[in-house]
Amino acid sequence: MTYLSEPQIICYGLLSITEAAAELNYSVSGVRKLVRQGKLRAFQHAKGSRLLFKQEWLDEFVDAGSTPEPPQYRKVKARLPDGDEFGFDPAVLRI
Repeated sequence: MTYLSEPQIICYGLLSITEAAAELNYSVSGVRKLVRQGKLRAFQHAKGSRLLFKQEWLDEFVDAGSTPEPPQYRKVKARLPDGDEFGFDPAVLRI
């Protein structure tokens, strides 16, 4: 396997999603999310085919000052089942 220090140009100066993610310091799924949200331009030949990016589009995204949004977490209260403090029912164990 050959490792390239420079992004590999596929055709017509387009970058793969893996290369675009490396350029933007995002995960591949993060780049897909940006494309889905309309924040990042991409080219797709047909539905289901791979996403391709121009270097100009990545530069526009970076110049726009787009930064990764912090993940949104739901607050969930930890609850124990009814019964003992540790969720342990001593009646289950007959010693």
